[in-house]
Amino acid sequence: MSKELITIKGTRGGLVILLDPASKFEELKDDLEKKFISSKGFFKGAKFTFHYPSSSSDNPQYIELENICLQHGLVPNKEIQLPVLPSAPVIENTTDDTDEPARLIFATIRSGQEIEAISNLIIVGDVNPGARLYSGGSIVIFGRCFGSVNAGVPGRNKSTITALLLNPVHLSIAGIGGLQNGRHSKVPVTASLKNNRIVFEPAAKYLNF
Repeated sequence: MSKELITIKGTRGGLVILLDPASKFEELKDDLEKKFISSKGFFKGAKFTFHYPSSSSDNPQYIELENICLQHGLVPNKEIQLPVLPSAPVIENTTDDTDEPARLIFATIRSGQEIEAISNLIIVGDVNPGARLYSGGSIVIFGRCFGSVNAGVPGRNKSTITALLLNPVHLSIAGIGGLQNGRHSKVPVTASLKNNRIVFEPAAKYLNF
């Protein structure tokens, strides 16, 4: 499996873009451009900063990377801080207004893969049959979902699951749910808990698509 050259962390202050210091600059630049193209304007207007050993504002390479972000509508803000996370996070019960950053993944999640997030989870790509997602908070999938999705630890009933096409084999929120028997949506849908039951509503009620 290829390593992740660039990781984008969402925080309350904005986006922190982490660059792999062992990668070549041209590889980082190409990967950053591809991420923004695949997101189709999702990050437009978001504030951002870089986390990189040589991210001095007068470094020519830093300026090139910043210009790519500017071309895609992002707004620089060097005051954004990356929260310190444990090296091996375990999903635990948290409040709904947690300050933990969302985990953001640009990839198709394939059969046999399991993805975990301590808080919210955002997938830009499809979730294939046989793939499993686990999140301490909500899950948003900018793609098609055919796998198993589990959002919210027990007691965190405000968690939701949203996908452009939601057809999971298994779905649960805060430990409530089960097999979905081929439930299929042709429009973006959000699953949430109401009176301890899973309900499905148009995603436009929760997100601005």
